[in-house]
Amino acid sequence: MPEPKPKSPFNLPQVLAALSVSLCSMVLGFTAAYTSPALISMTDRKITDFEVTPQAASWVGGIMPLAGMAGGFCGGPFIIYVGRKTTIQFIAVPFILAELLIACADNVGTVLCGRFLTGFCVGVGSLSLPVYLGETLHPEVRGTLGLLPTALGNIGILVCYVAGTFMNWSQLAVFGAALPLPYFIMMFFMPESPRWYVGEGHEEKARQSLTWLRGKDADVESELRILMLTQAEADNLAHQYTLVELMKPRNLKPLSISLGLMFFQQFSGINAVIFYTVSIFKEAGTTIDSYVCTIIVGVVNFMATFAASALIDRIGRKALSSTARSMARISAT
Repeated sequence: MPEPKPKSPFNLPQVLAALSVSLCSMVLGFTAAYTSPALISMTDRKITDFEVTPQAASWVGGIMPLAGMAGGFCGGPFIIYVGRKTTIQFIAVPFILAELLIACADNVGTVLCGRFLTGFCVGVGSLSLPVYLGETLHPEVRGTLGLLPTALGNIGILVCYVAGTFMNWSQLAVFGAALPLPYFIMMFFMPESPRWYVGEGHEEKARQSLTWLRGKDADVESELRILMLTQAEADNLAHQYTLVELMKPRNLKPLSISLGLMFFQQFSGINAVIFYTVSIFKEAGTTIDSYVCTIIVGVVNFMATFAASALIDRIGRKALSSTARSMARISAT
């Protein structure tokens, strides 16, 4: 008799889990792109009752990533002691409050406070999302579904660009306050990371989480056993993970590769482009409407992520990264 085909690792629960946290990523993308259309109306005294100087406008754009650094440092303890799911879900609350604070602002200081709070949440969310996905998705679909947050994040950027063409800065902030609600509600129905449950000593809850994620008919005992063994090894070796250990040759190479990828991604200047796209095109003197140019940037940004999602599990991470680097070099010349 022919052997039964192995069950596909793709299933609805995993897709829903990835989609839930990816909707949070859409909020992060919207937040990053907010200043691009918003600063144009915010600095217009015909629209804004208070004065926003060029220096203040720079702070409105720059304070968000600065606050994101603080959020990144605080996000680590949050996901360890509170949980991955809980951390992701409840940053929706300060997100909503911060956007409403911006929408109701009557001075630059209030806008800066709102932007600082959104930046803090971006820092926490940027740390929490990949950890949750890495611990809940099956390894065979982790590449494809793991890119869903990036795709939704770019959709958030595009949504902000499109909405910014007909909304002023205050209306755009109100719209941004509504974006976290769908993922906040969906996360109530998602399980906590099974790895976190194992770390907390809740074996049965970890089993229930894996059963929900892999399907009722799936055999999760072997995966649960591996999780418990790796957690036990991590606990035994926890005292050895010092800075000296990190700098040993066997760890230095993967550390350098990881930091190098993140460094060159950020220092490419992509965030500055995302933050000030409309202003860049206005000052460039393009004959095409600057908002249309900005929307085109958002569309291309999303299409590139969509292509990467389709290819990453087929041609591999290294090949895709090398291709992107070659294309960047060609465009720069």
